[in-house]
Amino acid sequence: MPPRNFYAILLTFLISQRCYVEAERNRAAAPVADSMHYIDRYYVDEVDQQELLEGAMLGLTEKLDPYSQFFPPGLYEQFQDSIEQEFAGIGAVVEQPDRAAPTRIITPLVGSPALAAGLLPGDQIIGVGDTPTAEMPLPEVVELLRGPIGSTVEVRVRRSPPNPTTGADSTTGANPMAGTEEAAGASETTGASEELVFRVTRGNIQLESVLGDHRDAENRWVYRLSEDPQIAYIRLTTFGERTTAELRQTLEELDNRFGGMILDLRGNAGGLLTSAVDICDMFLEEGRIVSTRGRGVLKSAPADAAAFENAAWDASAGTLVDPRKPLVVLIDGNSASAAEIVAACLKDHGRAILVGERTFGKGSVQNLFPLENGRSALKLTTARFYRPNGQTIHRGPDASEADQWGVQPTAGYAVPLDDETRRRALRRWELATYPHFAASVPVPEGSSKALAEVDPQLWRAIETLHGKGPTPASQNSATQNSEPEDSEPEDGEPENSEPENSEPENSEPTGE
Repeated sequence: MPPRNFYAILLTFLISQRCYVEAERNRAAAPVADSMHYIDRYYVDEVDQQELLEGAMLGLTEKLDPYSQFFPPGLYEQFQDSIEQEFAGIGAVVEQPDRAAPTRIITPLVGSPALAAGLLPGDQIIGVGDTPTAEMPLPEVVELLRGPIGSTVEVRVRRSPPNPTTGADSTTGANPMAGTEEAAGASETTGASEELVFRVTRGNIQLESVLGDHRDAENRWVYRLSEDPQIAYIRLTTFGERTTAELRQTLEELDNRFGGMILDLRGNAGGLLTSAVDICDMFLEEGRIVSTRGRGVLKSAPADAAAFENAAWDASAGTLVDPRKPLVVLIDGNSASAAEIVAACLKDHGRAILVGERTFGKGSVQNLFPLENGRSALKLTTARFYRPNGQTIHRGPDASEADQWGVQPTAGYAVPLDDETRRRALRRWELATYPHFAASVPVPEGSSKALAEVDPQLWRAIETLHGKGPTPASQNSATQNSEPEDSEPEDGEPENSEPENSEPENSEPTGE
């Protein structure tokens, strides 16, 4: 047979195989496409095709685990901005605790356009541009607040007057006179509140993920405890694209000039797997950091996805933190995913003592698969990760409290918090993080209490670094860690505040 005939037959075979695969895939998707066609043609009311598609995608992912989901246009952009730790907007942390009430500002960010324009904590956003937003869901309000850098947007807010007894905002506790600048528009008195219009020039907002204990007079983070400056304190709020560089810079500036360190991972819901690996490597000379296991089916997927299935990462020689420096890691029931990778790794290698509560138990890796030419995406769980000791972190849907999942505090270092104490500890952190919020609220009840009562977990970490641990073996060095995990677990979902950016993660696999 002539060679060209052989190659022709081979090419025909390959094309046939490709057509067969495509036909099988199209056959499986045919009922969805047909249903959308019938709805579009014959349903009693006209239906938006994009909304119909998004509904179908949500239905598909509902059959999977809670961490696989479809990101429609808009939400996907917010998601990417979050993991990239920057976005174009006004720079305000917003929330909507009551779906029936307007979105409100928790606080403008330090140095943000929102702060420069005069927006204050407690302001309720009732309009953006010509669009009323008082009854609009939070994600849609966020979308309106965003826009090209340098563009101007009018933000209409409802601001409550000061409480005559406390001087605080009668709705939220905020003092509307603190840091106020003149509004760029008229004000209207509406009952007990007034409506103000602010013209805000959008900017490039960069989100910090490496925070300290408090800010100095110039609003720069101080990475030492105010109660004990010999102790370095670093709080990681997420594991984003810039977290590794931020932490590296912070550690280089500290230059090991401290007696011990507290790494606070409480409330950290995770982020990029690679960021967690890089951070572990800053504290370890050698050894396994984390490994992943999947079905072994990602070979045909994009290279960045395939590289994170059935893989392992080890520490490289050299550290940024002197191995002789004692280290305590704070964890709680909202520490999840990438935060659990770091906590488990440092514990398994005996590098840190873990203080606090059992972590959330989310040990799965997600990859993003772009759809609609990159306008939307499917976030899909593709593997689970395992700690250095070989145990899983992931909590299955049928797991009980007695099963192995999550990361426990070091034996003897469990410090559970009741709801009231948890609120006090959170308020202490909020006041340190958002100075303009702190300046506009009355002194919270219980704030005069000693640190041991305001934040018992942090206090226990300080005592541990001062050699007041429960056992002599752990008194002088956090490198002498014991493995038994006997603390009481805490259940619950990771709680994320609603900043103007939304969730963490991006196209790079995450530890979520």
